[in-house]
Amino acid sequence: TASVQVDHCVVRNGQYFPTAYAPLDLRYQSTWNDQVGGPDYAYQWLLTAGLLDMQRGEQPTWLSNAIGAAHGRAAYPGKFPRVAAHGLAWGVTGIGFALEGFSNLLGGMNKHSHWSVIREKSGGADVRAGREFLDRFAALAVNGRGEHAVGILFSKSQFQRQHVAMGFGESHCQIFVALVRLGYTPRFVTEEEIAADRIGGLKTLVVVGQTFPLAEDARAGLQRFVQAGGKLLADGSTSVDLPGLQRFEAELSFSKPGKPHNWAAPNMTGGDNDSFMFARWYAANAPKLAAALGETGRACLMPQTGALSPVTVMQLDGGKDARYVVAVNDSFIATQADWFQVRENLMPGAGVTGSLYDLTEEKALGALAPVDCDLSATTARVFGIL
Repeated sequence: TASVQVDHCVVRNGQYFPTAYAPLDLRYQSTWNDQVGGPDYAYQWLLTAGLLDMQRGEQPTWLSNAIGAAHGRAAYPGKFPRVAAHGLAWGVTGIGFALEGFSNLLGGMNKHSHWSVIREKSGGADVRAGREFLDRFAALAVNGRGEHAVGILFSKSQFQRQHVAMGFGESHCQIFVALVRLGYTPRFVTEEEIAADRIGGLKTLVVVGQTFPLAEDARAGLQRFVQAGGKLLADGSTSVDLPGLQRFEAELSFSKPGKPHNWAAPNMTGGDNDSFMFARWYAANAPKLAAALGETGRACLMPQTGALSPVTVMQLDGGKDARYVVAVNDSFIATQADWFQVRENLMPGAGVTGSLYDLTEEKALGALAPVDCDLSATTARVFGIL
């Protein structure tokens, strides 16, 4: 087993991750302290889950994660269950702590985050809440699969030549998080999968920042995908010609001016905050993205207030008899470590029927209908539709 590091890797041969972790029997990513420490690194754990899900098969995936409460960024628990909930649709069944100086409970230079210090404080409550959530719902990640009708191209032709690290600010990170926030539960799709026609269930493929031509077998696979009725969308920075390509409007710059956190991490504007930067970008572009993609691939329960709702929904396929919707309170105040109380009506999609269950409360709610999703006392809830 081994860990694949995302945000602090200087490489000579590009950033094509599937080749690096294909041999591993456990996919484990240390996302350590950057989510709440240096820069905020909004949603980096979510990006990591999507990256490790590529060509995963049946291999288990774990993340390690820093707790906001332990780093003094939040007076209340909630980030840990939110991270656990985000990972379910991409096969994440566990969260651990790296044996290094920052994001662990077991030792290191930051003694204020040791378990002996935080166990009776908000940090300890955060760990216990996340563990309880995984005890109850990790089975969904094992026995179910995310409903990934929308894909994002993760091109070997591009990334084996591209040295920018996959972290906050990079266009694939922004589009992945944006589509999750819009309720599409996307996945990264490789050229190898396209060439071998291993993209079952995919209805729309989104291409961003593609400047190198695809391999011929992948291009032929895309041609078959489009001919079979698939939709191929690309942003303005994509310069290669692809079969049946349609453009969408969204500002996805290849790089950002500013001061890098380190030489390998993407740039951030000096004095700004990752969460605020993403929120501004999302507010400007989310309605355009939703208009381009339409309703295909969206979860069957969606926030009534629309694209700018602080509630994120992700959908899992539990077989022919069950679907699961995971709702997460993605509000924030200053960083992704803190949050405020949210209640949101979740509305069924057109033509969706079934019996609705609140699996957090373990309660049947009757025939599928609008449901009050109360995220004021927890940052994540799970609903089942049978």
